Amino acid sequence: MMLHRATINRRKGFTLAMVTSLMWAILPITLKSVLQRLDPITMTWYRFILAAVFFGIGQAFTRQSSFRVPAGRHLLLWLAAILGLIANHTIYVLGLSYLQPVAATVFIQLAPVFLLAGGLIVFREPFSRIQWLGLGVLLLGMALFFYPELSQIRSMTRQFMTGAALIILAALCWTLYALAQKQLLVSYTSRQIVAVIYISGAVLLYWGARPAAIMSLDGPRIGLVLFAGFNTVVAYGCFSEALDHWDASRVSAVLAVIPVMTLLLMLVAQQRFPGYVEPENLTWGKFAGAVIVVVGSMVCALARRRDQKSQ
Repeated sequence: MMLHRATINRRKGFTLAMVTSLMWAILPITLKSVLQRLDPITMTWYRFILAAVFFGIGQAFTRQSSFRVPAGRHLLLWLAAILGLIANHTIYVLGLSYLQPVAATVFIQLAPVFLLAGGLIVFREPFSRIQWLGLGVLLLGMALFFYPELSQIRSMTRQFMTGAALIILAALCWTLYALAQKQLLVSYTSRQIVAVIYISGAVLLYWGARPAAIMSLDGPRIGLVLFAGFNTVVAYGCFSEALDHWDASRVSAVLAVIPVMTLLLMLVAQQRFPGYVEPENLTWGKFAGAVIVVVGSMVCALARRRDQKSQ
């Protein structure tokens, strides 16, 4: 089977990956208020169905390409992409019932690392010595940034272990989705892939959702639900395009900055909207870790490939 090979447009791939990171960094802050009134399954269902609607509106103004019905090995890839993403959303929410949000963030950051490993092993993407150095710096920064939370592992309870296992499983499910989607790019466009995933997610999650619950929301929270749907379109659209134009290992390195971006956005939100966002204890160690994560991520993502002198 022919493996997907990215077109290697470094500037475009990096920009798309950064937009994806920003959207995914904003999302948990956006959902915080809404999840006080809507259960996670219902909120996730609205994200998928609104994403399908927004995507359809956008496509109405562009020329749509032909679409072949998935069959054979493509059908298995479609199932892996669709079910992987749905499972990721569902299991992650379940894991949050056992863990504090910060601890969950630590473990879900294994997803970009898994994706990087998948890019190297499955797609045989080249990785230079400078990139390995960047990866080491990135992991060091993450360890320093999350040291207060990681230090609690010594006193793990059964509840903590259960939550950690669920979050790690969610990260694996997301990696399955990402790798399956990258391989589907051999035969389908990124727009075709995300369209099928949006629609499939809306259909499958409908059976566990309570659509009428949205009537209990006030105007601002309904606006946040709409933004969450728009956010999904932008984030996954850019992520899919990034995989088409750049190596999965490099895209995953850029995604490692998401928790740092989330923290900075939370600090801004705390100042602008006191009491709206739960305070985060930011130490000098976390600041240093944030800087190291960004540096390592950029080195890992932007270092030149072994097999070409320029990009």
